[in-house]
Amino acid sequence: MAGGSYGEFEIAKWVGAVFYWMLSGCRNKLDSQLYKKYDTRNTWTGYFLFLFLLGSLLYLFFACNN
Repeated sequence: MAGGSYGEFEIAKWVGAVFYWMLSGCRNKLDSQLYKKYDTRNTWTGYFLFLFLLGSLLYLFFACNN
């Protein structure tokens, strides 16, 4: 994902936006989290969520196989 293609950036941005939208209790529209000023925050959050998910899956895979 660190390759930097446009599609990966957009997916990470959307994942981050959905994460912050859910943290706010889904009170506003999702579009309010997709403003240009939140692009960097949403992208980094999306990348870290992907890494956390991947790490969790790898941990479960190796923990269950022992």
